[in-house]
Amino acid sequence: NEDLWAASGDLTYKLDPNVSVTIGGTISDTQRTSSRRQFQILAPSICEGAPRDPSSCLPSGVTILRPDYLLSASVIKSFKIGLIESDEGNPAFLAQLRNYAGYGKANWRISDALSIDAGVRYEWANQQVDPVQVFAVPGAATAGTALKQNYWLPAATLTWEIETGLQARLSGSKTIARPQFRELINQPYYDPESNREYRGNPLLIDSQLYNAEARLEWYFAPQQRVSAAGFFKRIDNPIEAFINSTFTTSYANAPKALLFGAEFDVQKDFQIAESGFFAPRKLVLVGNYTFTKSKLQVGAADKTKVFGAFSTNASDYFKDGAKLTGQSDHIVNLQVGFENGDKLSQQTLLVTYASDRVISRGVFGSPPQPDVNERPGIRVDFVAREGFEVFGRELELKFEARNLTGRRHREFQKSGANILDVNSYDVGRSISISASLKF
Repeated sequence: NEDLWAASGDLTYKLDPNVSVTIGGTISDTQRTSSRRQFQILAPSICEGAPRDPSSCLPSGVTILRPDYLLSASVIKSFKIGLIESDEGNPAFLAQLRNYAGYGKANWRISDALSIDAGVRYEWANQQVDPVQVFAVPGAATAGTALKQNYWLPAATLTWEIETGLQARLSGSKTIARPQFRELINQPYYDPESNREYRGNPLLIDSQLYNAEARLEWYFAPQQRVSAAGFFKRIDNPIEAFINSTFTTSYANAPKALLFGAEFDVQKDFQIAESGFFAPRKLVLVGNYTFTKSKLQVGAADKTKVFGAFSTNASDYFKDGAKLTGQSDHIVNLQVGFENGDKLSQQTLLVTYASDRVISRGVFGSPPQPDVNERPGIRVDFVAREGFEVFGRELELKFEARNLTGRRHREFQKSGANILDVNSYDVGRSISISASLKF
C-alpha cells in the first residue's frame, strides 16, 4: 500500500525583455507499507520413524495441490498440516520519503542567436525504512534505514541558434539518484517476470551524478529532425545489483563509475500520394542509435556496505573496469509507420536491438564468479491505432503484436570458452486488442 502527497508552485518575473527569473518550491511525502509472510507447510504428526524431514511426510499428490485446496479444512484435518513462518525477522516494513526543495533559475537571451538557462536547486530529504512489529514477541529486526541528506544541485544550458532550425546546446548539471524502497527493504520477494528472487540492502546510500552533454539539432521540416550528441557522466556511489551465495539478487554501492557515449537520432516523413485514398497518409521513418561505454572504478582500499555480510571490501563485490549493470554498448531503435494527418490512424513496425549487457554481478568469493549477462538481441513489434466516432464520442481501437520473431530471454555467465545459461526461457509472442471511449 502506498500514499503519495505532493505540492509545488513557482513564480516568474521578467527583469527586462531578455532576462527572466523564476523561483519555486516542491514538497512531497511518500509512504509505503510492505508485508510479506512466508510459511512452510509441514505435517510432522504423520511421519513414520525418526528422524525425518517433516515437509517430506506429505504424499506427492498433496504437495502439488493449489494453495486454496492445500489449505482447505478437509486436507488440513486429514494430514494434520501445520504452518511455520520462515521469516520471523522482517515480515513487514514501513517506508517513507519526505522531500523539500526550493529552486531558482534565470533565463538570459544574450543575443538573437545566444541564450543561457542557469539555476540551482536546494533539496532536503529524509528517507526511512523501519521494520513493523508483527509478533507479540518481536524478533531481532535491526534492518532499518535513515538517510537524511541535503544537496545543492546546479544546472546550466547554453543554446546557440546557428540559423533557423539549426541549434547547438551545451549543458552541465549535478543530479542525485536515491535507492528505491524495494532496494532498501531487507525482505525477500520473488519477481515472476524475471524468475528471480530479490532482497534489499538497508545500508544503501544516495548516488551523485555529474553530467555534461553537447548536442547539435537540425529541424529541417515540421516534426522532422536530425540530431547528434555526446555525453559524459561521473557517478559517485552507483547502485549495482549482485548475486549472493544463496543466489538471491541484492544491491550495493560501488565506489565510482564513469559513463560516456554518443547518440544519433533522425526522423523523416514521406508523402505517399498527392490525391486519392493515400493523400492524407504519410510514411514515417524514425531511427535512433546510442553508443555507450561505462566502467566501474574500484580501488584496493575502497569499501562498501552490505547488510549481514562479513566483508566490506568493495573489490569482493565489484571488479575495476567492469561495465555498469544494465548498460549495452549499442542500442538501435527503428520505426517504420504510416500515419493519417486527418484522423487517428497509425500502423507502426518497431525494431529494437541491444547488445549484451550485465544485469548482475556474479556470486562473490575467491575468485568471484563471472558476471551474469543478458543478450537482448533483436526484437520486432507491431502496433496499430485507429480512431472512430461513435454516437458523437471518440472511440480508439488498439492492436499490439509483441515479439513477432519469438526472441528468447537469455542470461548467461561466460568464462573463457565456457558459457553457462543462468536464467533463459521462451518469452513467446503476445497479441492484445483494446478499446477506449472518451466521455
